Amino acid sequence: MLEIVEGSGYKYTLDSCFGISRRINKWERLLFIVCLFDEKYKTIFCDTRQLGNAIRQWDYEFNRSATQPINDQLNLLADKFRNYKVIQDNQSIVFTLKTYGLDI
Repeated sequence: MLEIVEGSGYKYTLDSCFGISRRINKWERLLFIVCLFDEKYKTIFCDTRQLGNAIRQWDYEFNRSATQPINDQLNLLADKFRNYKVIQDNQSIVFTLKTYGLDI
């Protein structure tokens, strides 16, 4: 979905991708949202409030699925969380990731 967002250049495409992301694996969804905190996306498409809302929505819907993350997903999430302070402020997600053994 990041390729779609990047290739489009339109905010309504991002909004559609947020909606579609609610239908994919919850860990892939979290990675998608977290990747959008990168400056190359944030300055073009998103504001911190919109991304914060997407993170809170993920957190709210977390227990609706028992899907477990694979190691690659956990490693990518750990890298992203270390790089973006604004994401680290969500203590619920930090706690969740720590329960999977991540040191963030």
